[in-house]
Amino acid sequence: MSGFRVPTLPVMLRMALRGLRAHRSRLVLTLTAITLSSAFVAASLIFRGGMERGFDSLYAKVGRGTDVVVRGPGGVPTDLAARIRDVPGVASVRADAEGTAAVVDRRGRPVSSPQGLPQRGVSWQDAYRLTAGTRPRGPRDVALDAATADRTGYRVGDRVPIVPAARGAAGPAAARGGSGARPVGARPAAVVFTLTGVFTLAGERATGVSSMSAFAPSAAPAVLGLPPGTTTRLAVRARPGTSAGTLRAAVARVLPDGVEAVTGRRYDAEAASAVRARMGPLPKMMLIFSCVSAFVGSFLILNTFAMLVARRTRELALLRAVGAGRGQVTALVLGEASAAGVAGSTLGLLAGAGIAAGLRALFAHAGSPLPPGGAPITGTAAVAAYGVGTLVTVIAAVPAARRASRVPPVAAMRGSAHAPARRWTLAGALTWTAGAAMTAIALAASGDVALFLMGLGAAALVSGTVLLLPFLSSLVMGALGRPVARLSGVAGVLGRRNALRDPRRSAATAAALVVGLALVGGVSVLSASIRATLVRDDPAKACGAGQFFDLIYVLLTLSLLMAALGIANTLTLAVAERTRELGLLRAVGLDRRATRRMIRVEAALVAAFGALLGLLLGAGYAIVIKYAAGGGIAVLRVPVGELAAEALAAVGIGVLAASPPAWRAARLDVLDAIRDE
Repeated sequence: MSGFRVPTLPVMLRMALRGLRAHRSRLVLTLTAITLSSAFVAASLIFRGGMERGFDSLYAKVGRGTDVVVRGPGGVPTDLAARIRDVPGVASVRADAEGTAAVVDRRGRPVSSPQGLPQRGVSWQDAYRLTAGTRPRGPRDVALDAATADRTGYRVGDRVPIVPAARGAAGPAAARGGSGARPVGARPAAVVFTLTGVFTLAGERATGVSSMSAFAPSAAPAVLGLPPGTTTRLAVRARPGTSAGTLRAAVARVLPDGVEAVTGRRYDAEAASAVRARMGPLPKMMLIFSCVSAFVGSFLILNTFAMLVARRTRELALLRAVGAGRGQVTALVLGEASAAGVAGSTLGLLAGAGIAAGLRALFAHAGSPLPPGGAPITGTAAVAAYGVGTLVTVIAAVPAARRASRVPPVAAMRGSAHAPARRWTLAGALTWTAGAAMTAIALAASGDVALFLMGLGAAALVSGTVLLLPFLSSLVMGALGRPVARLSGVAGVLGRRNALRDPRRSAATAAALVVGLALVGGVSVLSASIRATLVRDDPAKACGAGQFFDLIYVLLTLSLLMAALGIANTLTLAVAERTRELGLLRAVGLDRRATRRMIRVEAALVAAFGALLGLLLGAGYAIVIKYAAGGGIAVLRVPVGELAAEALAAVGIGVLAASPPAWRAARLDVLDAIRDE
C-alpha cells in the first residue's frame, strides 16, 4: 500500500461535495425527504405563531381609543358612567353590553364554528367598520359580522332569527366566552331582527367567535338579558395629556367595592388571550401535529439516508481499499449529511411558511377566518425546522456511516439483505408491554395523573409497534401477499418477495403510515362517538364538533402525504439499488408492464401492512379513551366503513406513489442495467 496516498480530511470533504454534485438524483431524493419533514414542523409553529400574533394585533386595533375599562364580576351599574365623567382627565365614557346571541341560519340551525366558539352579541361600537348597510338604531335592528353574513347568506334588509341569552345568563361570563348559567331547557325562543348592516372588526373579517351580532346601544342590554340598569363594562377615554395609568388610578378611587378599573392595553391583552383560549384545542392540536410531523419525518429521513449509504457501500469500500480510515469514511458520510441537512432545512422552513398560509386559507373557507398575522418565521420555527432537518439527518447518517466504515472492503463488495435484529424485537415487545401496563393503570386512575399516563401509554404503544415492525412485516406481509401473488402471476410473486426481502427497509417505509393512520383511525372512532353523543344531547354542538374534526382530518392527511412520499422515495432508491437485477429480469422475459406491476405490488403490500397496523392500533386506543372518559363520551361508535375506506385510500396512495419509480424501472435499458455496478 506504499504507493497510495491516504486521503486527508480536506480531501474527504471535497469528495463529499463532489459526491453530492455527481449524483443529482440522489441529492434530490435526500433534499425532498428533509424538506418535507422540516416543512410540516415549521408550518405548524408558523401557523400557531401567526394566529396568536394576529389576534393580539386585532384586539389592539379594536381597543384603540379606550384608555381605561371599568368592569365587575356581575357587570357594572350604568349610572356609574356619570360619576366617572366627573373625574379629571376623562374625555368620554361609553357603555358596552356583551352576551350570548345565537344567529339561526336559513335552515333553522344556530351558526356554529369548527372550534365550538361562542355566539356573541354586543352593542354597536365605532371600532366596527360597515361593509354594507347602516348601523343598528332601533330595538329590532341588528348588524352581523361579514363572515357570518357570508355563511348564512343573509343580506341587508333580511329578517334574521336570533336566540338571545335568557335574562341574567349573559354578562361578563359570556364576555369571557362562557354560555352563562342558563338552566337546561330554559333557552328562549328566537327573536326576529332586521339586518341593517354588515361589519368587520377594525377592517378584519376574523372575530374569534362563531358569530357576532351587534345591536343598538340602547337596546343591547335588554336583548342580551342583562339586569335592568347594568351593562357589561364601561370604556373610558382620556383627555389629551392624561396617561392611561394616571387615569386608571383616578377612576379607581370613585368605584364601589367589587368593581375594578384596568388600562385599555391590559384589557385588550386579556381579550386576545381569552380568544386564543376559546379557540379550544386548536393550538394544542397544532403542537401535536408538529410532533407527529417530526416523528414521521424522522422515519422518512432515516430510511432515505440509510438506503443511500447502503447503495454506496461498494464506493465506500473502494475508499477503504486505497487507504481511507474508518474516521475519514465516517466524516465523508456525515459531511454529506450535514450539507444536505442545512440545504433541505432551509427549503423546508420557506415551504413551511407557504403551508401555513394555505392552512389560514383553509380555515377561512371553513367559515373561521383568522386575523392576518402574516407568516412570521420565528426563532422557534427555525430551530425546530433545522433540528428536524439537519440534526435528524446527521443522526440518521451516523449508524449508516459506522456500518459502512466497519465493513471490511472485500465484504462490502457483496450486498446482503438484513434480517430483523433480535434486540429491536425484544425492545419493541418490552416497550409495548410497558405501554399496555400504563394504559391499564390510567383506566383505574383519575384527573391529571390519568391523562398523563394515558398519553405516555399511547406513545409507548406506538413506539413499541414501530420497533416490532421488522418482525411483524415478515408475518403480516407474507400473509397479505399470498392472495395477491396468486392473482397477479409472476409479477405478484416477485413483488411479494421484494417486500419480504429486507424487513428493516419495509418496516421503516411502513412506520410513517403506521403513525399517521393510528392517528386517523383514533380520530375517526372518537369523532363518530362524540358526534353520536352530541346528536343525542345537543344537535347544534354536533355540527360544530363535526367541522372541527374535519379540520383535524385535513392536518392528519398532510402527515399521510409525507408517508406516501416516503414510499415513493424508498421505492425509487430500491429501483436504483436493484438496477442490475431488473435488467436481468427484463433480459429473461419480464416485460415492461409486468415490471411496473411488480413494483406496484410491493408498494401495495407495504402500504396495506402499515394501514392495517395503524388503524387497528388507533381505533383500539380510541375505544380505550372512550371508556376512560366515562360519561363524557356516552355512545361508542366504530365507523367500520370509514376505517375500511381509509385503509383502501392508504393502499391507493401507496400504489400512486409507486408509479414514478415503477415507470423508471420499466424504462431501464436492458444492457445498461446488466452492466450497472
